[in-house]
Amino acid sequence: AEEHAPELWSHAVMLLLGELAGFFGQWHAPCQEVSRKLARAVRAWVAQTEDRMAAARKAEEQQLRRAAKCLFQVYELLLFARLELRPADAGALLRAWVGIQNARAFRVEAHEPQIRPLLAAAVDVVTRRGLDVVSLVDADSSLLTDAVREVLPAVPADLPWFRRTILQDDGVSRRSAVYSADGPDGRRYSINVLTGTVLLDGLPSRQLPESMRTHPLFCRVFGDVRLELCQLSNGALQTTKPVGGQLYEFWEGPGERLAITEVRPSGPAPSPGPSRLELVPPEALKGVLPPLLVRWHSHCM
Repeated sequence: AEEHAPELWSHAVMLLLGELAGFFGQWHAPCQEVSRKLARAVRAWVAQTEDRMAAARKAEEQQLRRAAKCLFQVYELLLFARLELRPADAGALLRAWVGIQNARAFRVEAHEPQIRPLLAAAVDVVTRRGLDVVSLVDADSSLLTDAVREVLPAVPADLPWFRRTILQDDGVSRRSAVYSADGPDGRRYSINVLTGTVLLDGLPSRQLPESMRTHPLFCRVFGDVRLELCQLSNGALQTTKPVGGQLYEFWEGPGERLAITEVRPSGPAPSPGPSRLELVPPEALKGVLPPLLVRWHSHCM
């Protein structure tokens, strides 16, 4: 473990190391700490891959990075299969599970064939350890906020989570594995611990429609990358994660018009609120700027 944990190129041995550590950890407690150390190493791989995915400018490269991240998160989850779960372990397991399920919406199995057979093992772990995770989450709801942040990084801290109940056919209400919280931003956040599904105002994260993704303005600014988005109350779509340090909103209007707005978290002093810049197509500046500047302008007004 000491030799292989820091090495990204040696990720293929992680499954074997994790299986050995988990097996012997059932009788020899120090081996459980080895599993946790391996999990932290894999979490570092996930963070590295996330950074590379964010920097990708081509859809194919981005999908390959997303698939690699999903594979590493499967590795991380499997390392908790036999552990005596602590709160931090439950939080890491849940965060990995949410990341896996979010990545599957992008069909990562097509880019990383190893994922498909390992997903069955991951589902088995969540099925067996689900009640343990729920018990630990009930005791420390901050674990839910950390897990939701895997999909929605801007989620507010200290959300007042509550466990939802379901009315059964027999008229008896039973507690579910779904938790919800109303944030100070007026949004409702929800997470299903057993399925790994995260919702914002009742909706999952999504991709841009084809009509927006192939629009000349989008292609000029973002290339052919695939962005993860959530829907706002006004119907616009907003990126769930910063792109180049900024968030972007998309609105499709009549006549094939696409409005793209760059939202910076906080504007320059003395303006404390977020600043908004609309990206404009090159033809909007013809006759206003010289042709060379029109060609290379920064899109912002």
